[in-house]
Parts: sequence; structure tokens; C-alpha cells
Amino acid sequence: MRTREADRLALVALCLLVGLLCAGGIYRAVLVLFLHVPLDPNEGWNAYHAADAMAGLPLYPGSSPWFVNNYPPLSFYVVGALGTVIGDNIFAGRLVSSLSFLLDCALIARIARQMGCDGLGAVFATLFFAAALLVESDYVGMDDPQMLAHAFELSAAVLVFSPRTRSKLIVAGLLAAVGLFIKHNVFVLPAALGLWLGFEDRRGAKTFAGSLLLVISAGSIAFWLIYREWIFVALATPRTWQWTLFVRGATNALIWIAAPVIVLVGLLSFTYSDSRVRFCGIYAGLAIATGFVLLAGAGVDTNVLFDAAIALSFALALSLRRTVNWPLASAIFLFVMAPLGYSLLSQIDSDWLALPFWATPWVDENQTAEEDIGFLRQHRGDAICETLALCYWARKEETVDLFNLSQAIVTGTTPSRSLVAAIAGDQFAVIELETPSVASSGILAAMERAYSRTRVSDNGIFL
Repeated sequence: MRTREADRLALVALCLLVGLLCAGGIYRAVLVLFLHVPLDPNEGWNAYHAADAMAGLPLYPGSSPWFVNNYPPLSFYVVGALGTVIGDNIFAGRLVSSLSFLLDCALIARIARQMGCDGLGAVFATLFFAAALLVESDYVGMDDPQMLAHAFELSAAVLVFSPRTRSKLIVAGLLAAVGLFIKHNVFVLPAALGLWLGFEDRRGAKTFAGSLLLVISAGSIAFWLIYREWIFVALATPRTWQWTLFVRGATNALIWIAAPVIVLVGLLSFTYSDSRVRFCGIYAGLAIATGFVLLAGAGVDTNVLFDAAIALSFALALSLRRTVNWPLASAIFLFVMAPLGYSLLSQIDSDWLALPFWATPWVDENQTAEEDIGFLRQHRGDAICETLALCYWARKEETVDLFNLSQAIVTGTTPSRSLVAAIAGDQFAVIELETPSVASSGILAAMERAYSRTRVSDNGIFL
């Protein structure tokens, strides 16, 4: 008896260790919420669209002919409304994202319990999800609607896994549809729920799918009435697809996905009769397949595999429920977490060991950004920023979505003549580039002919 208790305590200690490491990542994410530190080009892009939503300006394609919009509209109104109160859409978006991440963790734990797992299994699921996102992405606390959209999809799953009634399934379909109008790449969980219900509860599947499709149809019609464009056309912006991007993305993803997939395959082999295990197989299979395909797209990030992280989290929780001895449970925990630990160690440098990195984080980054923002403000007139947050904080009008516009030019769907002419005509007072290769060759050549480098910082070069 004492041995069993000691073995269980060993697993608890491992959970506490990983939880402490996750808390460190969340701590740094929280402290940057209200600092002028650009975390990703998406932040300023989302902030500008949220400002347009509040001002009643066109969202599709945007108030500037060179500013593309390929996200659904709901998040812009949510963040814009909060941003009106806070005074900054990026800070508002970060706050929504952070709270949504914590809600996602709570919902994952809740669903794990609904699947019959104990508290330790629910903790295991939550820790894997949190660790995967903190180590393998920068989306925790970033101004992007991904976390909020997942919260709606997971809320729908909570209703599906609770004692099912027709009204609950209708609400679940409604929630899942709302999530898709927040961000459209969270379609995997509704699809998995519908497929799984089709095998387990055909009548329930019809109710859930009917509600989901009805709300999507109504939302699509409302979108057309408001924006005079079909949402599927608005979101299908062109991008290049490359085999090299797929190989690089898949290689990086396999580092942390392979181990839990092996655990899931073991579960399916020995307990396929368990409907909850079958759900994990359906969900993970769809999530990994679609995520890996999407990795071949230019500009696609790790977030396309967040559904895979959620599905595998549920599988890991179920693996503890099926494990009869605690040493094996600890071995599974270490087997799954070790690759994430390796990824974390590969990111550590000497700064991590210095006290200011933890006591006063982001001070240098904030100072650099403040100087960059001041430099942009000194140059009155329009600006182009790859790091759009800098232009947003410098109170510049939205002008050019450099990445999406360059993708449209490269794929031949949009000519570059008008922007090249504007650059050649000195329409822009200053240009900031974090990675010059993001611009199409024609645009970059025009910039090099018309502008000279006047400032360099950690955020890029300024022309």
C-alpha cells in the first residue's frame, strides 16, 4: 500500500514540476499584456480591424485597398468594444486571449472529467495542452482570436459530453458555429463531434449538425447583407503552398506530437470499444491530418495544430484512467513531456539565468519598441510596417498588409503596380521591415530604389 502511494506521489510531483514551469511561462505572458512589446505581426493587424469595426469602416477588404482581411468578423467587435474601454486594442486583444487560454485549460479539464478521468488525469490533460502551447507557440497572451474561438468549441464539447438532451445539443451547435465566426480554422472539433455522434447517437448527431449548419447559414447570409460579400470568398485569400514549408513544419511538430500519438495508438489497440477513446481517435486523426496539410501554406503557424494538442490531451487523460499501476503512469507522463522539455531547453540562453529576466521581464524590449514608436511618430504621414503593432501604437493609419498583399501579388491575383507607384512617389514617410523577404520582389525593389536605411533595431530596419 505504501509503495502504491509513493508511486502515485511521484506522478503528483512530476505534475507539480511541469505546472511550475507552465506557471513561469504564463507569468511572463501576463507581464507583457500592457507593454509596448510587439509579439507577432498579427497583433497590429487585428488591432486595426478592431478599430475599423468600432468606427463603422469597411472590414472586407478593409478601409485601405492594400489592407487584406481574411478573418471572420466577430472577434473584431469583441476586442474593439473592450479596446474602447481600455484605450488600446492590442492590450484588449491580449487580455481576451489570456483569459480565453485559462478558460480553454479549465474546459479541457472539465471534459476529461466528463470522460471518466480522475483529477490527476484532468491535470495531465491540461498540463500537456498548456505546455505544448507555451513551448511550441507564441499564442498565449497574444492579440489573436485563436484562444477565444477554441473556448467556444470546447464549450460545445462540454455540452455534448454531458448527459445529452435535445436543447443542449442545439446550444452546442450554436456555440460551435459562433466559434467559427470568431476564427475559421477551429472547424476540426465540431467535425469530430458530429462524426462521433453519428456513430454513438444518430438522432443527437442530426440535432447537433442541424443547429450548427443552421447558424452557419444564417451567419453567412447576415455577413452578405452587411458586407456585400460571401464570407467563404472573403476568407479565401490567396497564399503560396510549398513542400519545404510542409517538411519544416511537420518536422518541428513531430517532436512533440509523436509521443502522445503513440500513447493514443496504444489506447485504440487495447480499448477501441470505449466510445471516448474512439472520439479521441477521430478528433486526433482529423486534427493532425488537416493541421499537417495546412502547414504547407505560407504564413501558417503552429496554431493549426492546437486542435491536435487538445485531442491528444484527452487521450493522455484516458491513458491514466486505463493504467493499472502508477509507475507506468509516471513513465507515460515522462515519455510525453520529455520532448516538450527538450524543446524548452533548446530555447534557453544565458538571459534565462539572469534575475532581470524573471524579476523585470520585457524591460529592454519595451524600451526598444518605445524608441521605434517615437521614430515612426517623428515622420509625419503614412507608413508601412511589417510589425503592424508599431504603426498602430504610433497612431499611423492602416495602409499596407505587407504579407497578405505580397502573397496576392506572388500568386498573380493582385497586381503590384498601384503600390509600387505609391512607394516610388514617396507616399509613405517611413517603412519598417522585420524580415525584408516578406515583401514581394517587386515591392522590395521599389522600396530599395526610393528609400534609404535610417534606423536599425531589434524590431527590424527602418527606411
